[in-house]
This record gives sequence, C-alpha cells and structure tokens, in this order.
Amino acid sequence: MAEFEAFHPENQTLGRAIMVTIEATQYRNIDPLLAKHGLAKLEPENWYSQPADLALLEDINNTMDFVAIGMKIPDRVEYGVPVKTVGDALTLLDNGYRHNHRGPDVGGFHTTWTGDRSLQIVCHTPYPSDLEYGIIYRLVQKYRPVDSGLFSVMRTPDTPNRKLGADTCTFDVSW
Repeated sequence: MAEFEAFHPENQTLGRAIMVTIEATQYRNIDPLLAKHGLAKLEPENWYSQPADLALLEDINNTMDFVAIGMKIPDRVEYGVPVKTVGDALTLLDNGYRHNHRGPDVGGFHTTWTGDRSLQIVCHTPYPSDLEYGIIYRLVQKYRPVDSGLFSVMRTPDTPNRKLGADTCTFDVSW
C-alpha cells in the first residue's frame, strides 16, 4: 500500500486533525481543494472520510514540503496528558493517532525502546512518511533533555518503506 491510500475505505479522520494539518501547510487558496474533496465545511468534532483527507494531501503533494508540515504539527496539537520527555511524546504518538482516526483499519504507531535514549518507531499509516518524519523530528527537538546535544531521526535502512509501496515506514530515533 503506497502513501495516500487508506487501509480501508470506511476509515475516518477527525475534523480537528485535518484542520491542524491544513493550518500547518499554510497553503494559499486551499478552499477549492477542500470543496473538491468534500471537506469545505470542516468542524473540529465531526468525522470525515480518511480517503478524502488523503486525496487532499495527495493533491498538494507536489507543491508542499511534508517534512516542514510535519514539524509544525506537534506545536498545534493538545496531548491531553502531560508530556515531559521525548519518550512520553513518542510513545503517545499511537494514542494521538487513534484519537484522531477511526474505522476498520486505520493503522497506528508501534514504538520499541532500543536503549536509554533511543527507540524505533514503526509507522503503519497511509500518510506520507515525510510528514511522519517531520512530526517525529519536531517531537525529539522539542522534548529532548538539555544535556542531550545532537539527536538523530532516520529511516531504518533495509526495512519496508511507504515511499516504495510498503504498508509501513520505520524510523530509528536517538538523542
């Protein structure tokens, strides 16, 4: 399954999540594209077709930098619980994703600790992996300890990659 293809046609995205992503794009004149995909009158608490949400993102794919968009999203969302560490932020990715998506097969995030300051995240979503990279990068940047110095977020070599048609994309994260 490639990027921008929902895992199930009945999956839905919460309006607030679509609105946050649209705000992060800073896309000029997005209204015609929203109308094209049946998303013209978004309400934060209403549910919308995830395939339509993905089609909208695919339409802007060639004109936007999804890493930059992803880096803006963590500063525009509320977590509902205190987030104090990188570990908190990254292990809450799945909860946040599932709070904003529903349906028979929406996917999710699986986080595995690989060291005291490192983990691996398997992203099983239909969204662009560059968007997820940006979100993960910003979360590490925002919540890493002051003494951590450099940090790294990179696609795990020799693992499935949605850019190449896989259902997942895996990132190694360290700080």
